[in-house]
Amino acid sequence: MLLVQIGNCKRKSGVERIQTGESKELVSKKVKGPGLLLISVGTMLSSMVVAGFLLGYVLDVWLDTKPIMMVVLGVLGFVGGILKVCKLLNDPNLQ
Repeated sequence: MLLVQIGNCKRKSGVERIQTGESKELVSKKVKGPGLLLISVGTMLSSMVVAGFLLGYVLDVWLDTKPIMMVVLGVLGFVGGILKVCKLLNDPNLQ
């Protein structure tokens, strides 16, 4: 019973015993938590939307087309941000 609990704790902590030839080695696998991934998702989405609006505003001032470019590039920034977030969350190497 105790050995089963120890084995479960080792699997949860990411430490596994790998047998190579005659010797056994303890190999530590890094278990990545979702905390930093979720922070980067929010930052990525908001930065792409803000960048789209700012670039649109600059183009509106330069081309003298008041809300058109800001709205178009803001929407494109939102769509690009959603696509980037979906790609980031579906990447199996990050989970």
